[in-house]
Amino acid sequence: MSLFKYRVGIPAGLKREAVSADPESVATNAIHPVKAGPVPDRLTIWPVDDGRYGLDATFQGASGYERAEHHRAELSRQDIPHSFRQELDGGWTLRFGPLTVVDVSAALSAFVY
Repeated sequence: MSLFKYRVGIPAGLKREAVSADPESVATNAIHPVKAGPVPDRLTIWPVDDGRYGLDATFQGASGYERAEHHRAELSRQDIPHSFRQELDGGWTLRFGPLTVVDVSAALSAFVY
């Protein structure tokens, strides 16, 4: 039995319209941040009572400190409030916030690309 057994028809009076992708809107380099740094091993976002969010970026392994330090230096250079701490498991975490939704998006673009 085919998964495509049931077909949805177009209601009477409506035309089928050809849809094509706009190559400029799906270009992969258009969504990448310009200054993304090393990727963390774990990102955690949590809500705060007032509608804002907190964000942790945790780096693990032998290179974890160097990767976290890269971001810490940039945050300090731009005077962005944050904390930098070593976790019990040896990881290094950058914590910042509370952030608005727009600020969360900007912060994530520094870590995700």
